[in-house]
Order: sequence, then structure tokens, then C-alpha cells
Amino acid sequence: MATVSRRVLLPLIALSSPLSLAVETAIRTALFTEEMRELRLMARDTLTPIAWWFVPVTAAASVLGVFVHRAVLRRALERAARREGDPDAEENARVTALYVASSVPQLPALVATFLFTSGSEGRAGDGDAAGGRRGGDAPGVDDAARGVNAGLSGWGR
Repeated sequence: MATVSRRVLLPLIALSSPLSLAVETAIRTALFTEEMRELRLMARDTLTPIAWWFVPVTAAASVLGVFVHRAVLRRALERAARREGDPDAEENARVTALYVASSVPQLPALVATFLFTSGSEGRAGDGDAAGGRRGGDAPGVDDAARGVNAGLSGWGR
């Protein structure tokens, strides 16, 4: 296995969840239909608090990842020591421990990204706090004007 520079690997790991959110947003903006946008609006009030719950969960998972890294690294280095004659065994053990430990905080971050795709708001708090405005709405646009309470373009009829 080729040696991977940690100066390259660590930023890639750290940026993977924010990059997935950016790619998701670009795809959603380009490809979502009006019906999909209406479905996101319907789910927004339910999904937003759940998605924002994952912010502290991700922070806690980051701390948990430190302990997971230590445990996985210890076991991997013990196994690497038994593989005499393999010059890459120790480096492979370190990279494996890094991958496993970094997945711990990435999982809740990816769930939050999925919830954003499904309709949660990208900001915390009550969506009606600004006089009925939601993220991205123009001033004065309320639920009825967007169709949320006005039959959703004929859905359910």
C-alpha cells in the first residue's frame, strides 16, 4: 500500500461531510422539480429539529472518535507487530485506525445532510420567527402564499 500523506488525508476527511452537503445542494438546486420542493416544505417543520439535534451528536461523536482511534490503533499495531516482514504493516495499521475513527463523527454528519436534502432548514430555530419567512423566501412570503396550506397544487385531492 502506498503511503498516504496525513497532510492530504486529514483535510480530505474533515471536508468530506461539508463537501457532500455542497454537492447535494448543487444537485438539488439543478434537478429538483416543483413537486419535490413542495414535499420538502411539507417535511420542513418535522425534520428541522431532528437535523439540528445531530449537530451536538456530531460534536459528541468527534470526542468518541478519539477514544475509538486509540482502541483501534492499539489493536491494529499489535496485529502489525505479528506480521514480520511487512514493511507497510505499521503504516497500514495507522491509516486503518484513522479511517475507522473518522467515520464515527461522519455518520451523524451525513444523517444531518440527508435530513437537509429531505427538507430540514439549514438554520436552527422556529421557521416562523421572522414573520412567516423561511430560509430563502423573500420578505412577506408566508405558508399560504407558498401553497403549504393551500392544497399543495392539488395533492391529496
